[in-house]
Amino acid sequence: MSEITNYFRTIGDIIKNEDGPKPPMDIGYFPNVMGINLCCVEGIAWSELKDGQLLNMTVYFKPDITGEAE
Repeated sequence: MSEITNYFRTIGDIIKNEDGPKPPMDIGYFPNVMGINLCCVEGIAWSELKDGQLLNMTVYFKPDITGEAE
């Protein structure tokens, strides 16, 4: 099996366009397609093979600690 590389980027880092790997999915997908405010997303983690094949992707959400989400 090829070498696997794991990545994690916070939404803040992605928005600020800080150096680092580009996520496998454009973050515009969250508000434009899913209707999720980017303020509710903590970050994105993913793993890919050395040849660029995506193995998995996880989206980490911030919990609603105010109790206002309904």
